Amino acid sequence: MAPSLDDLPVELIERVVDYLPHRETLLHLRLVSPSLNAKVSRRFGEAYFTTSVWRLTGSNARAIVHFSHRPEVTASLSSVTLVAPCSKHTTYHDIWMAKSIDLAKINRALALFQNLRSLKLHNFGKTQGLQRTSDFFGLLSTKLHLPKLESLDLIQVDVDADFAIQLLENHNQTLTTLSLDNVDLRYNENAKAGFHTPWFDLLYSMKDFKNHCDVSIESAWENGKMTFLDPPWAEWPEFGDGVYVYKGLSINLVYTDLDDEEDSYDMHTEIWVKGDGEWWDGIKRLAAFYICSTVLGELSEVGCHISELSDTYWDEKIAECLDIKYS
Repeated sequence: MAPSLDDLPVELIERVVDYLPHRETLLHLRLVSPSLNAKVSRRFGEAYFTTSVWRLTGSNARAIVHFSHRPEVTASLSSVTLVAPCSKHTTYHDIWMAKSIDLAKINRALALFQNLRSLKLHNFGKTQGLQRTSDFFGLLSTKLHLPKLESLDLIQVDVDADFAIQLLENHNQTLTTLSLDNVDLRYNENAKAGFHTPWFDLLYSMKDFKNHCDVSIESAWENGKMTFLDPPWAEWPEFGDGVYVYKGLSINLVYTDLDDEEDSYDMHTEIWVKGDGEWWDGIKRLAAFYICSTVLGELSEVGCHISELSDTYWDEKIAECLDIKYS
């Protein structure tokens, strides 16, 4: 009597599965027997669990913990999107419906996905005064450590600036792509006197990155107000038609695409830093623009220079701003 498929070793069964015309056929194959189900588990994970999107409700939080103990999932899942428990980007259900979520368990579960290389955190904020959503995100992000994380996207996120910096520091040995889209860095305005420079602090924390990193920033905010990482001279954006390029850094002033079309002339900056050998020069220049604008305002002497000013000039400006900030 010829052996059945169930009798074959795992290696041969996986070769057979590779020839299945549709991945749905794999679902039916798993129902043949418990033994066959176990033998095709790796191929099942590769077919159905490479990417997942989870809204952080209590039931989905339990699902994340459950799947983190399934070898066919932990070996295959490479991309996760976590969405805050809300229905729209400006309308939250009670954020504390998530109070049943054990964030420590979520962090441990995510770390068990051994090939997780891409993480998107979406909609933790932009809610008009719901500061608790920022606190919730902080509890999630500061203890998160994914050993193979290469790509991190923060989309419509309100977060304490220190929490955001801690999140980057937790992954500074592996990140190669960072995207910050509508990120609002929060801080306590009454905590100390003087200037607050959350975007400078965040950008300069990247100095400890092990790898060259592609960085994109769109619509930067701080404490609920849009901030600008533009060149700090009066002629911007007329000078250069709203485009600034330096090494791998590109700053573009673009029209905002508003769904409600309330103001078709609203504009914001798109920033891109290419992750090549000069990426840190681009980040430093961007940080210099921001801190000079925050501390010194417009630099009237800069716009009259036809040639690009030296790195030494901007390093001196950063030092001057830091002296003022901490004086």
